[in-house]
Amino acid sequence: MNKKEPNENSGKTMQGKKGSAPKQGGGNGSRKALSKSTSKALSKSVGSGAVDTDSLALKRVGYGQGERECRGKARMLRTSPQKLNDVAKSIRCKPVERAMQELRFSRRRIASSVLKLLRSVIANAENNKQLDVDKLVVKEAWVGKSARLRRFRPRARGRAAPIIKDFSAITIVVEEKDERA
Repeated sequence: MNKKEPNENSGKTMQGKKGSAPKQGGGNGSRKALSKSTSKALSKSVGSGAVDTDSLALKRVGYGQGERECRGKARMLRTSPQKLNDVAKSIRCKPVERAMQELRFSRRRIASSVLKLLRSVIANAENNKQLDVDKLVVKEAWVGKSARLRRFRPRARGRAAPIIKDFSAITIVVEEKDERA
């Protein structure tokens, strides 16, 4: 072997074990590094005019953010999520007029707070997005957990038992439908 001829392993050091191929797309082989190399390859092909990125991009719209939708959220309602979900079930997929009637005559204590929220969502839909109130339908109503108050009740022999007071949150999405459901 001649000293002037470079050896294939001399010069730059390879990543990983000897004889293994270098990793594709970046230093640590993570998904992030692979996605960067893929995006670079895509941007090269876009630069040549092969692909139009505007046609590939999907417009993501959140809940209640569409043109014919409006949403509202009430947080820190002093009831358990299970009880609030019973009220939310009673108004899902109903026209807002019918949903307001359900809430107005409900025996649940928290129904008045949900009715207040529903009226607010209807007013926002009418004033901010110029939606027709007569065509509004409660598209979705979901409940989530919020804070918990932890209290303790004294028990016999110096012990204590926990008392947990749950709070919950509700989100209501109304949508304008062409025909009344």
